[in-house]
Amino acid sequence: MAPSADPAPVHTLSPSDVAFPGIPPFPKDVPTAPLLRIQLKKLLEGDKEEEERCWRACCELGFFYVDLRTGSKTKRGEKDSRGTDLANGQEHGIEHRNMDQNNGSMGKVEDDAMVDGEALLADADRLFRVEEEFFQLPVEEKVKYDFADQGSYFGYKGYGAGIIDKEGNTDRNEFYNISKTGLLSLTPPLPAPALL
Repeated sequence: MAPSADPAPVHTLSPSDVAFPGIPPFPKDVPTAPLLRIQLKKLLEGDKEEEERCWRACCELGFFYVDLRTGSKTKRGEKDSRGTDLANGQEHGIEHRNMDQNNGSMGKVEDDAMVDGEALLADADRLFRVEEEFFQLPVEEKVKYDFADQGSYFGYKGYGAGIIDKEGNTDRNEFYNISKTGLLSLTPPLPAPALL
């Protein structure tokens, strides 16, 4: 029998309870599944126990939290306790590469490779603020970025744009979907509000 990924000893508050104070607390009367918290810093350092916990969570639970708060900057040349270069992606399954736009081949990044979990969390906080600003815009402004009539899934989708059941009831949500290919300049970007 495979070892159990018993989450009980490492169960922690969900990240939304800790990192996102503006989000209402999750109801206490709703059943939840405990999840493991995997520390990015330990994975990058090649910690075998953390690697095993991550593997077990993938195989037995299917989900886990990644604790980015412990993932400090890692520069090429830094060594772990075994003397392994922490920024050498091959040891840890992380490839620090870039795409050569001309021929599609992969090329090595020559500058320092960095992993900064705190910066990723700060970016997420900034995205939440941008999201709040966008959805506070007047509807007349937001609908300028609804590209459904062009057959596009990207841009703004307002309340009631989707049918949610066989009776024809419409949804009660709105969202703004940004094209990844547009962000990466692989396709021409769609018009967007200045705050984006």
